[in-house]
Amino acid sequence: MLERWFDDLSERLLTHYVGGAWRAPLGVQMRPVAGQGGQVLGQVVCATRADIARAKVLTHPPDGLAQQRLMAALHPIAPHLAAALAQRQPQPPDAQVLLDIAHDFSALGRVFHMVPDSRECAIYLVPPHQALLGVAFGRLAQSAGLPSGTLALLHAPHEDQIKRDP
Repeated sequence: MLERWFDDLSERLLTHYVGGAWRAPLGVQMRPVAGQGGQVLGQVVCATRADIARAKVLTHPPDGLAQQRLMAALHPIAPHLAAALAQRQPQPPDAQVLLDIAHDFSALGRVFHMVPDSRECAIYLVPPHQALLGVAFGRLAQSAGLPSGTLALLHAPHEDQIKRDP
């Protein structure tokens, strides 16, 4: 099951997960995504102010059911997902970090960076070095049946851009 999550990796890297769907970014700036050993796995299209504005319109605060669904979907596969990420991504999270993220959407801020002024909803800028984790969480949201707009994942250019106000 998890292997299929990464089958169309190049397509997922070139899209953002917004409003319950993988959508084409509005920007064109790209950054490479490094895999194990420094090999390039693909590129991400970096989020722009317009991408962030679209995500703010299409995203709403997650409810308790969303968290329960995410946990229920992740719990049985967390070790396998951590292993799949470890085969592909430098500095992958372990299974407990994955469970912590799903347990509390705000914990995503430890791995991803929340868009400023989006504290009411889960909009995260995923740095290129964590792009595979972002793809995995988008796939997880889909498989968990999270309501459309519960979670938005946008690719960000680099740490400095993430920390800047859009």
